[in-house]
Amino acid sequence: MRPIPKNPFAVIILSGLLLSIFLETVNASILIPIFGIVLSVLGLEIGSDYFVEQSISAGSKFKISEKYVGTLILSIGASIDELFLSLTAAVEKFGEISVGNIQGSNIFTFLMFVILAPFVLRKVTGKFSTETFILITIYIAFSLLAFVEVPSFYVGIALLAVFVLYLFKIRSHNETILPQKPSIFTFSWLFLALGIILLFLSSYELVRVVNILSGYLHLSLFASGFIFAGLVGSIPEIFIFSSALRKKKGDIGAGVVYGSTIYKVTLVLGLSMTVTTVAMRPALLTYYLMIGLLALGTLVLIIFQEKGKSAIS
Repeated sequence: MRPIPKNPFAVIILSGLLLSIFLETVNASILIPIFGIVLSVLGLEIGSDYFVEQSISAGSKFKISEKYVGTLILSIGASIDELFLSLTAAVEKFGEISVGNIQGSNIFTFLMFVILAPFVLRKVTGKFSTETFILITIYIAFSLLAFVEVPSFYVGIALLAVFVLYLFKIRSHNETILPQKPSIFTFSWLFLALGIILLFLSSYELVRVVNILSGYLHLSLFASGFIFAGLVGSIPEIFIFSSALRKKKGDIGAGVVYGSTIYKVTLVLGLSMTVTTVAMRPALLTYYLMIGLLALGTLVLIIFQEKGKSAIS
């Protein structure tokens, strides 16, 4: 986790984002959107760090249990950039960017998990059967909804209901995915606000850039969101997963991957669908791909399974 004292760099990124947004309104050069992508990536990464660090320290400051902070922060914190980006796209009426962002992020993250886990995972005790069942059920439903006209708002409400039920599930469990000795950060409302502002501006700029690049490259909004925003959105999960693996914390690494995927597909997509219409059909192939990756993920966990209790299942 990045230490907080990199504030000057954060301010530079923030200033660069504001400049990039301004230049895009007065100059049509392709170099400006590319500049915007770089700044958005840095802004999302730094903003996510600030948000996670301050949320962890807030848990200690306001006496919130480690279990509650851990299960929410390590997974929701990892997907907070997708939340901002997808909601920004939804408000701007680019629903296909929202679903492209979420599906791209989920697929990139799970590909990394399936490819790397067999080489580095050790002593994984979690089955993650609940998470796998929820995700496969949702993706099967998405595959059917791609051929049926159902208002996005109602689908969004259903996804949010699944999210709430899942929260009750992990809060009622005896274990947590929070590391035993988490890093301690000094809580500051200023740093928390800076993280949120960075996340918002980075998300706003990335949505604008994806829209511009889709025109330059003649790509659909979904394809642009999947390729550009999705890859960026998987960065926090990749960093947290890699950190957990380096510390030989298999359950933590797997828990972040499965937990953040559920949050993105229920909370993030659910909120986006209540804001604007989201077409399910363009992402049809990605639903099938995620079902396949979830099956592979289950196989990976079975291979490295040891007797014990699940991290969050």
